[in-house]
Amino acid sequence: MSVKAIVLCLKGKAVLVFMLFFQFSIAQQDFGSLEKVLEKNKDELGPYFSIAIAKDGKDIYVKNSGNEFNINSQVPIANASKWLTSAMIMSLVEKGIINLDDKVSKYIPIFEKYRKGYITLRHCFTHQSGLEQDQFKASGNKKFENLEEEVNYIASNSEIETPPGEFFYFGNAGLNIVARVCEIVTKKSFEQLMSDKIFKPLQMRSTNFTDGSTASNPSGSAVSSVKDFTTFLTMILNKGQHKGKQVLSEASIAEMHKLQMNLEKVKFTPEGLKGIGHGYGVWLIETNEKGEATAVAAPGLFCNWAFIDLCRGYSCVVFEKKLFSQKRFSLISQLKAALDDIIPSNCK
Repeated sequence: MSVKAIVLCLKGKAVLVFMLFFQFSIAQQDFGSLEKVLEKNKDELGPYFSIAIAKDGKDIYVKNSGNEFNINSQVPIANASKWLTSAMIMSLVEKGIINLDDKVSKYIPIFEKYRKGYITLRHCFTHQSGLEQDQFKASGNKKFENLEEEVNYIASNSEIETPPGEFFYFGNAGLNIVARVCEIVTKKSFEQLMSDKIFKPLQMRSTNFTDGSTASNPSGSAVSSVKDFTTFLTMILNKGQHKGKQVLSEASIAEMHKLQMNLEKVKFTPEGLKGIGHGYGVWLIETNEKGEATAVAAPGLFCNWAFIDLCRGYSCVVFEKKLFSQKRFSLISQLKAALDDIIPSNCK
């Protein structure tokens, strides 16, 4: 190689290094407003937290705080479990294995015995079963051997408080009933169904619903990691695809993001989410003028929050060790506002 060629090569390398450094600097600068939000809320976040923002299947921002906590750390995700369970249920619905307009008593006769034979799977899936939720909450301290025992307890001990399909009451009973029906029709345990339909296809190795000491709660006992949940949300944003395979149909995802309740008829909604509509397993935190969801979320009321922006095509997952407080809703709003300023919308 000539001296001139060597000089040109070195210049080219210098330019390349400069460009890489410049791009890195720009990327860092782009998330400056997000960093300010995190710094402002550091007391609320606590010393151990992990956050990942992904777009187009790639992490565009990751931050771990505390040596013992990172994107692979497992934490209980509480109500965010419902998003995972709902995806599994929809995978059976789209294949015609279950019909949401079937009566629960078709599969679980004990509901007919206790005069609850007219409740449908759809009523349960949309938190509109009419079942007395306070009674179910009282059973929260009761340790069930399996999902069958839990659902039979609900059938025999819960009264009908409101007409099924009329009022929305956010709770655990309905979704757990649907999950039990999924076990019956497939002859597989809930844990096996979650593994077969969601966890294995997405390679979510840090996510499961039970530690073996108590029965799984489809509505709230999942543990997961930021990395795993980001993979799940990327599949949702990618219209059900993961690495070229269709895990969930585009139609199923669209149905999950539709309003499935009457905002004028609400018996109970968690603090911070009042006035916000609910789909299947997710809250519709932002909608357009047509009422269509543009952003959906699944807040776990312990130490995590996950949401996706359908117009901007990004996901955000925040997992912490610190327990939930009402200030968390303000923090998430600030995070989303910062991200919306950084990432442009593709919606017209």
